Amino acid sequence: MFKGIILSDYNLQVELQHSYFLVDCLHEEISFEYEKRSVPDTKIYPYPLQQKVIIYKKLGSQSKEITLDELIFYIQVQLPKDYKNESSTYISNNGEAYQKFIGIFGTIDNIKKTLENLEILFKHDKTFNSKEDDGQDVD
Repeated sequence: MFKGIILSDYNLQVELQHSYFLVDCLHEEISFEYEKRSVPDTKIYPYPLQQKVIIYKKLGSQSKEITLDELIFYIQVQLPKDYKNESSTYISNNGEAYQKFIGIFGTIDNIKKTLENLEILFKHDKTFNSKEDDGQDVD
């Protein structure tokens, strides 16, 4: 994780850059899709479709959809444990990027806001969309 992350590629003073940074840092374990899903509404049937960001955790060659709560737990509990247990791997990959990542995503509100902002990227950055669809890294 954190492979190929060059901090100077991001202007982390800008919130939308946090979304790019999150996707790039976690791409080995977590992926994000922008999909149409039905939204239950008691007044309208069939339920209307709404585009939303869906989070997937990679499990070998497959992926499992996870909730925002599960992502938060992963970032704030599992990732630091993995870092502590395999710190030489993370440090050799990019310890500075890991420290910056934890600095930004050390609060739940920042994680939630960054996920909300991902929707903006999916809607307006066509290169982001195509790179996600191709499974390539996002710059």
